[in-house]
Amino acid sequence: MQSGFESSSSHVRKILSGEVFELLEGPRKEPRLDVFRLRCKVQKDDSEGWLTQRIGSGEPLLEPKKSWVCKKKCALTAEFDVEVGKVVQRIDDGDVLEPLGEEVEDKERKLLRVKVKKCTPDGKEGWITIRGNQGSYFLEECIKSYVCKTTLDLEARMLPGGRVLQRLEEGDHVEVLEPPKVQSQEGATRVRVRNPSDGAEGWFELTESKCKVWTPLYRCACSAVLHDQLDPDAGQAVRELLLGEILDVLDLPVQHKGVLRLRLQARSDGATGFATVNDEDGPILEPVLREALQK
Repeated sequence: MQSGFESSSSHVRKILSGEVFELLEGPRKEPRLDVFRLRCKVQKDDSEGWLTQRIGSGEPLLEPKKSWVCKKKCALTAEFDVEVGKVVQRIDDGDVLEPLGEEVEDKERKLLRVKVKKCTPDGKEGWITIRGNQGSYFLEECIKSYVCKTTLDLEARMLPGGRVLQRLEEGDHVEVLEPPKVQSQEGATRVRVRNPSDGAEGWFELTESKCKVWTPLYRCACSAVLHDQLDPDAGQAVRELLLGEILDVLDLPVQHKGVLRLRLQARSDGATGFATVNDEDGPILEPVLREALQK
């Protein structure tokens, strides 16, 4: 699994599964956070779900966008002039429209008009009347549309961390279906660490699924080969490692060509060499506690 860590507020780099870190500070429990959630409909495909609008006092993840909502049936026309403009589409009560410019007054006909785009997958564009010549309003200004300021997961339920329906990208538009709901969330437990191999320092979230106590003792978890060089292509194979055999660590893991490599010594015959900690399919070598071997 890959994670990431930060120094104070900026992202440092990704963490490779199997990396070993020295604890510098913590664990430190962060305060509880209020997570503001919105039930939304995605403009591009009409799918519905929940998005996180903001976490605690952080920056909003969704930016409100001025919209018009139809309060009285009217028509979307191709031209500003209602007399010559061809009807593009009929607009019904409750339809949400995104403005494409400022309101323009038709002084001759005493109308207030605006060019808009309908907030639906077909996204029809045209001119529409805000205020008629008798003073009645066909549209009402509202904030029902939001724009994603970053990549966000549309989730199936109100509680954060549920099933992801789809990933929205920066710039995607959504329509808000109900007022925001607040979900109180436990603060994360974080630690400040340093990688002895490259000296990188930073903070990351401490969870059982992301990390565990390290010991310089590994078990072979699947088929692997022990090599006499860090670069397996440049060296020779010492021998194959057997499933379940125990190896002592001679040096800390080193990143090589996108994977972590360890220098080890097999307990069974004293053979030494380098092996890969994990690959795309998962762990090849797993750290084990000495206590576990004594059971």
